Formats: sequence, structure tokens, C-alpha cells
Amino acid sequence: MVSLLKLRALLVTSVETPQ
Repeated sequence: MVSLLKLRALLVTSVETPQ
């Protein structure tokens, strides 16, 4: 389940980071 949290964190970071 740790991988899921990491994936979610990555997704949130990419969405939060302005591109």
C-alpha cells in the first residue's frame, strides 16, 4: 500500500506544480 501513497503523492505534486 506504500506504493499507492507514493503514487498519489507524485500525482498531487505534479498537479500542484505550475507547468
